[in-house]
Amino acid sequence: MSRAIQYFQLASKLGEEIFNYLGEIYRNLEEFNMAQNYYEKTNFYNNIGLCYIYQRMFPQALTEMKKESPAISYINLGFYHQLRKEYSTALIFFEKALEAVKDQHPLDTAMIHSYLGLLHCDRRQWLLSLRHYEQALDLYKRHLITNHPTIALIHDGLGTLYLTKGEFRAAQREFERCLELQLRVLPENHPDIAGTYNNLGGVFNEMGQYDEALLYHYEALAIASAILPAEHSDTKLYRHNVTETKRKLS
Repeated sequence: MSRAIQYFQLASKLGEEIFNYLGEIYRNLEEFNMAQNYYEKTNFYNNIGLCYIYQRMFPQALTEMKKESPAISYINLGFYHQLRKEYSTALIFFEKALEAVKDQHPLDTAMIHSYLGLLHCDRRQWLLSLRHYEQALDLYKRHLITNHPTIALIHDGLGTLYLTKGEFRAAQREFERCLELQLRVLPENHPDIAGTYNNLGGVFNEMGQYDEALLYHYEALAIASAILPAEHSDTKLYRHNVTETKRKLS
């Protein structure tokens, strides 16, 4: 990760896109002050807002997210209220976002449907959640290349939906589809791959297949240990899951 930062610093003259990438690297490392320093060199107010959200600084996040264009602001406000579990308010803003894009921007429309899928999953409204995820998946498949990593995220959302419902085989299927796509298009030590390994470990834990679960949790921990600090929240989570699964096997 430090090598990546060095390369981006050398190329910083290429403009604000580089600063945005640097911000994302530091945000993934949970070094939010450094991330904000780079984001503030750009006009990516949404990312500045995300840094505040990860630090639970919601009023500051709200201020930054309102600076975007109307449609993006509605999406941001929906996301903001969803994280605060203010689901009815979040729903209002996501519906305003859909109206603002009016199907003229299919990828933005797909993104909003994916947020609505997550929102209704959080509210345990399974059919609505499934409907929005399927709409998002259909749009992404029509407007993105077959192996685009964003499609993997929809399978991840569907996996989470089925896992929350207790439909573990369906959850396994979706997480495996997600992993298959990620392994094709992402670096082998990408944090999203670690997250999917961890999700599969959780599914097998729920099914009582602890040996299989442990293998996936080890895979997640191996990636996190290679690319993230030892005290990063993901590293600590994966380490905890390994320990708990080993305890169940003992």
